[in-house]
Order: sequence, then structure tokens, then C-alpha cells
Amino acid sequence: MASWICDGIPKDGKQYPDRGTPHEPYENKGTDCLVCGLPQESAIAATQKGGSKPPKKTIFSGKSQSSWLIPVSVAVVLLAIAGGGFAAYQFLTSTREGGKNEEVKILPSDTLVGETAQNHPQLISQGEKLFFSETASKKAGAAAFADKNWDLAVEEYDQAATSDRNDPEAKIYGNNAKAQQAGNPLTMAVVLPITADLDAAKEVLRGVALKQDQFNQAASGQLLEVVVVNEVLPATSVAIAEDLSQFANLLGVMGHSVTPDLDLAMRVYQGENLAVLSPINIDVSSEESLLKLVPPKQKSAQLLADYLASISNTAIAYAKTQHSRPAVAIFYNSQRDYSENQRQTLVKIIEKEGTLVQEIDIKAGDFEATQAVKEAIASGANTAFLALNKEEISEAVAIAQANKDANTALTAIGGDQLYNPDILVEGGDAIADLVLAVPWRYEEQDDFAKTALTLWQGRVSWRTAAAYDVTQALSEAIAQAGDRAEVISILEGGVKITGSNADFEIFTRVPLVKAVQGSGGPTGSDYRFDPVES
Repeated sequence: MASWICDGIPKDGKQYPDRGTPHEPYENKGTDCLVCGLPQESAIAATQKGGSKPPKKTIFSGKSQSSWLIPVSVAVVLLAIAGGGFAAYQFLTSTREGGKNEEVKILPSDTLVGETAQNHPQLISQGEKLFFSETASKKAGAAAFADKNWDLAVEEYDQAATSDRNDPEAKIYGNNAKAQQAGNPLTMAVVLPITADLDAAKEVLRGVALKQDQFNQAASGQLLEVVVVNEVLPATSVAIAEDLSQFANLLGVMGHSVTPDLDLAMRVYQGENLAVLSPINIDVSSEESLLKLVPPKQKSAQLLADYLASISNTAIAYAKTQHSRPAVAIFYNSQRDYSENQRQTLVKIIEKEGTLVQEIDIKAGDFEATQAVKEAIASGANTAFLALNKEEISEAVAIAQANKDANTALTAIGGDQLYNPDILVEGGDAIADLVLAVPWRYEEQDDFAKTALTLWQGRVSWRTAAAYDVTQALSEAIAQAGDRAEVISILEGGVKITGSNADFEIFTRVPLVKAVQGSGGPTGSDYRFDPVES
């Protein structure tokens, strides 16, 4: 596929409500922009299209798509928060050298990373910059933090966190101000593409903030400080690594995108003995619940295949509890890698466990939800699998509504991408009984879920649970260590993960949830997702 340039502004005259935000021109080689999520066709002016029509029910092999992946305890490499799901990107080892191995001088404890960063200080904040909402209290808190007026920063950020109980940025920066106030904080960083997906980034930071809050409340000495880094473009990973590595007070990093430049970024960190928990260098032992730092590996594509197979097996096993032999219609998007990979995996499993009735491409030129559902039922389908991305919530709702209106409704099942508050809000009664296979699910008896519910005034997502686990591992290693080298040594030995009760059998059988009517769901919806036993 030829490369193409995106600047976040659609050129085809179409609206993309959930994608697209102006950014520096970036060269893409996949179907979607890695920075803002716009599809390749958006970069082509309407006058240049020549009246070409979208493909009709095209089936083709999946394509590689780079995307950032947060490190997660439940599956080592789970879903991309900014790239539409699991990235089927095969990590490429580079022969380029990284890491300057220059002497890093210990700085005064109140020195900010942004004060020493040579490349992208505007992308780094401990509390002096805001990446999310800017209320009066948060602005005052940022100004006070920049002036190192810790008392005022604590007051303003605490006020901001009280006013908006769902804002992790205010909570983290308030805790950072208290850590600076106490002196000599234990400092870690989290690198994530905030610009690309604000909501998903917040979900990650809620997990980080919750663990930071617990750590600091239990601490008798040094408090934990979290540096928030906005990886605006994947290409900034090396420069960000250089900025963070040269800040000697920083003892660990979590995050980073899986991109061709990640190998060099990792070499930079390695050259300065700075531990990084990234998607390509952590493993989790399911038997002991140990998170370990391991040498960078090249198996993200295999992990994707294993995870998609787990989703498919779990979904079809559930379908068999509803029908003696599932007859499945797959709804998918041929223009999305994750959706296409899910379709391919499903086809193989259905051939063994049931009957494949239809493969319905929602990007086919003649697709219409009501007619497609009617045809699927007429062809003998009793189950519909929605192998759709989070960007296709509206299409998923339309299919669910058509299914609800049908005389003989299909058992509707989907994957993790539809595990999203938007589908509960937009779907209403149409999505009642929709079953999803997901990485982690909210359960009322789960202490972590209850704690998170109290803190954030709402149910949290798998991203929050995963980020909590990784923050726990990194913060515990930092607390035990005396320097960077010791942090690495502790993580290489493994840190036991407790707290979120994440399902470590994610590659065998994933949890299931069902959309049911009741309280506790997102604002604007009468539905919520409850656990379902497969």
C-alpha cells in the first residue's frame, strides 16, 4: 500500500464525528491515520475521487497497522486505545544504536521534567500544563505548580478534583503537588497518545491515579509522583525517551506506542538504565500473577491471533448455550484491520463448531442494516457476531435495532470494541441482551471495582483495571529500589499483581458481559453491562 499524508483535516467533504483532530502532517502506511484515526480516503479531495464507489462485500487479508498499545496485565499486549483495537503490527528489531550513555546528574527534587527536556517540553507535565479540560481551578493549579507554590497547587487541584469527580488529571496533579510538598518524591512517567483519544486516555489515567492515591495514602515516607506525557505522534517516541531518560530523578516509565521507532526508544532507555513497561517487554504469569520485565520480543502479531481466537471460541461457546448448533452471520468492516482479522478468525472456528451462514461487510455499497438482518434470518442464521470497531457504534446500533424489530431475532454477540458507554447511550432498548467478550468486566463483589466506583463516581473500564495493575507493579519496584538499576532488577524478578482481580486466563476464555436494564450505567442510558457466565 502506498503511503499517504494526513494532517487531521478531512479533504473529502465528509464528517467524522469520532475521528480527526488537526495535527502536524504525518506519513501513514496503513488504512487509518495513526494520529487521529481518519481513514485514508479522507485525505483525498472530493474532486479527485472520480465517482469511485466503495467496495462491495470485499474480503481480503488483514494488513499491518501500527498503533500504540498500553501495557496490560491481563493480556500483555491488549487493545490500542487510539488505533481501533489490537494492532496486528509485527515489531521489527532495528540495528540502529540508541542511548547516549552520558552521565546523568541528579537534580534538585523540585526540578520539573519540562525544565530539563530538550526536545518536547510542551508534551510533558507534572502539573504545570493541562492536557484535558481547563477549569478555573485547574488553570490556577497549573500556574501555582509552575511557580512551585505547592500549597496553592494542592488547594486548587483538590478543588478541581472535588468539582469533577471523574477527572483523573486533577487527581494526579494534586497528588503530585502533595508529593513535591513532602519533598524528594518517587517519580514515574506514563506515556500515552492523549491527543488521539482523550476519553480512552482518561480511562488509562484513572487506573494510574487510583493506584497513586492508594500508594500515597499508605506511604510513611516518600510519595509517588506521576509525569504525564502526551505522545502526540508515534514518531516522537525517541525524542520523548531522550527527554525522560536525561531526567535522573525519574525511576520508571509505562506506555509508549508500538511503532517502528519503539526499538530505538527502548535502546535510549536501556542506555540510561531506565525501566520501561511497554507492550513488547512485559510478561504476566497466569499461575502466580507475576508481572515481569523481559527482553523485547517480536510476538505482538501472535498475541493478537491468540486473543482473537479466545474471543471467537468464547463467543461461539456462548452461542452454543443458546442454540444446539450456532448458525452465524458475521457483520464486519473490510476496511478495518481489527474487524477483518476478527472475521478471519471467526470463520475458522465457526466451521468447526457451527455453521457459517453469511459474511456481511458493512462497507459494501449496498449495505442496509434492516435488509441485511432480514436476509441473514431468511438464510437460516440464529446468531449474529458484530466484529465491529468502536468507530462503528452507530452501525452496531442500527443492526441491533433491525434485529430487535425482526420477528425472529438473532442472538447478538460482539467483541471488546463495542464495550463502550456510547453503545449503551445510543442503543437504548435496541441493545438489550447484547453479549460482549471483553478483557475485563465490572463485578460488584470485586473490591477494585467498588473502590474505583466510589472514587470516579461510575463504573470503570478494562483500560482502567489494566493501567492500575501496571502502575502497581512499577510503583512497588520503585518504592523498593534505591536507583534505576535496582528497579530493573526487581521487575526482572517479577512483581505480584493484586487488586484489580484481572482475568489472567484471557487467552483461554475471556469474560462475557450482557447489556441489561438497570442503574449504574453511563449518564443518559438506562442500561449497563453485567457479567454473564459462558
